[in-house]
Amino acid sequence: MNHTNPFELLESRVLMSIAHAPIFDPPHQVGSLVAPLAPTASLRVATVTAPTALKAQRISTSELLLTWQGDGSATLGYTIQRSSNGTSGWNNIGTVAVTGRSFMVSNLTMFSRYFYRVVAAGSGGIVAFSNVVGTPPRKL
Repeated sequence: MNHTNPFELLESRVLMSIAHAPIFDPPHQVGSLVAPLAPTASLRVATVTAPTALKAQRISTSELLLTWQGDGSATLGYTIQRSSNGTSGWNNIGTVAVTGRSFMVSNLTMFSRYFYRVVAAGSGGIVAFSNVVGTPPRKL
């Protein structure tokens, strides 16, 4: 058999090894070749701290500066979200590195009100949410 694609060759070898692998008795049966594993270490899940003191400051008629405080010890980064009502329909509008504590929102439309929150992301999909802030009144 001639395989020109290395991935096809690897796939065929894996499938063959699975097909010819020995089948062991479940660990709870007598005469088992597989022993249950004893725990050797505990799994520690790091707690992600929610960003605090989120504030929105109007910079111009079309720009808004969001600032917050964050611990960052278990945080991998921040996602900025926007909603039209502050309770549902949250959309991701940007991301900030774990060392960042601000985000500039641009292209705001006149007379539109939005709500913002910051999401701290940690390992394993763990997230924590900041307080919610609304768009401050427009500067003239």
